[in-house]
Amino acid sequence: MTYFNNSFKLKLSQENLITKERRRSLIIEHSVHSDFDLDKSKLIKILENSFDEIFVVNKHGIVIYVNEACQKNYDLKPSDVIGKTVHYLVSEGYYTPAIAPLVFKTKKAVTLEQETKSGRKLLVTAIPVFDEKNELDFIVMNSRNITEIEQLRQDLEKTKEYYKTQIQQLRQKELVTQDGLVFQSEKMREFMHTAQRVAPFDTTILILGESGTGKNLLAKQIHTMSNRRHEPYICINCAAIPEQLLESELFGYTKGAFTGAERSGKPGLIELAHKGTLFLDEIGEIPLSLQAKLLQLVQDHTFIPIGGTESRQVDIRIISATNCNLPKLIEQGRFRLDLYYRLNVIEIEIPPVRERSDDIVLLLHYFLNKFDIKYSTSHYFSEECLAVLQNYPWPGNVREIEHLVERLVITVSVSCILPKHLPLPKHAAMPEDTEKKLPALMKTALNKELRDELNEYSFKVKERETILELYENLRSSYKVASILKISQSKVSRIVRTYSNKNKTNP
Repeated sequence: MTYFNNSFKLKLSQENLITKERRRSLIIEHSVHSDFDLDKSKLIKILENSFDEIFVVNKHGIVIYVNEACQKNYDLKPSDVIGKTVHYLVSEGYYTPAIAPLVFKTKKAVTLEQETKSGRKLLVTAIPVFDEKNELDFIVMNSRNITEIEQLRQDLEKTKEYYKTQIQQLRQKELVTQDGLVFQSEKMREFMHTAQRVAPFDTTILILGESGTGKNLLAKQIHTMSNRRHEPYICINCAAIPEQLLESELFGYTKGAFTGAERSGKPGLIELAHKGTLFLDEIGEIPLSLQAKLLQLVQDHTFIPIGGTESRQVDIRIISATNCNLPKLIEQGRFRLDLYYRLNVIEIEIPPVRERSDDIVLLLHYFLNKFDIKYSTSHYFSEECLAVLQNYPWPGNVREIEHLVERLVITVSVSCILPKHLPLPKHAAMPEDTEKKLPALMKTALNKELRDELNEYSFKVKERETILELYENLRSSYKVASILKISQSKVSRIVRTYSNKNKTNP
């Protein structure tokens, strides 16, 4: 009997436990459903907090709902829009074009771009909603303000154009500042434009210009800009090689061509330039006896080595240069007329420095920076010094500027280069009225962009010396920073880096 009583109690206990668990499950289930039960107020709250505009029109074209986003799109409150017809809103110019009529007509979703009265751009998608009879009941329109996106797109296009221009300028800048071929004057720009125009074509070029103007640099640049840039560039100075050796150096020789020749023969510079560019510098100095052989090379791209019997074909581009007056040499019988015309298919004349005074300061800064880096020094030109150098005629052209600046960098122990440091002739002294014209000279020397760029290095040197000098007197980085209107950390960094006398923390 006891057994059955205990068994019955256990069964009742289990049933009670099951009932409690079931009750708990039902409570949780009801709670969950309550959380997801969306009544009208919750739905409205969700719509009102949408970033996009929700715009609902009934089948009669009357606005029955619009959320708060309409205020930032049309500068109208929802109450000003609800109850109005689409036709009224369009006729009042609040937005254009109308999208609802298209949906009424096609009964399909439509997406287009609208512009509001306040100048905003909206991307609108209108979706038709049908009733149980499959008749159009209302239209739900979602509008997103894309004004900022459109502005970003336009800004991106402008940025792309800006950087495209900058890349072109950087490419041009990289080109014209390599190895001293530096300029900003209009005359040099015109001449360089011609060089760039003819570089891709394999035509023969004759470069004219005084000594030191950079004819060899231009020839190398033309080769670099040509389709042969990955092939050999062979330069030979016709005035630097004795007449007796010039033919063998140019055309080479075969085995046993003459006494002392190499047993296997030797290819000439012409043959070594195959597929590339042959630059004949000082072409006016080439002996008359070799000019007929050179004419054959220029005309047919063939030549016969010394001691040879058969012509050899070469694929080369020929660029020549001279500082001589070739027409005068032709009159004197020292240069062949037919060779002149063959070499002078394209003539490019580099103007001397005295004819492009706008480039003088540019060149001075370029070489000063170059040699300061090379010799681990720091210098800058005083304005008086630049005025003197601009007044100097520079008979040696760019080469003279380069050598003078290198000399100054090595010999001038102070940072500021003054007129007294210049080893120039007396006639190069600064004119009496130059002092009054200094500001104007500096303004015309460089346009603002280039002047800022090129003077940046000199400015840093001046700034550093000023900071160090003030610190030596004041012994306080805070006072120096206050006077110069710069940060104290910058003063401390410069003093710590450059001051040899500073033994205590600033």
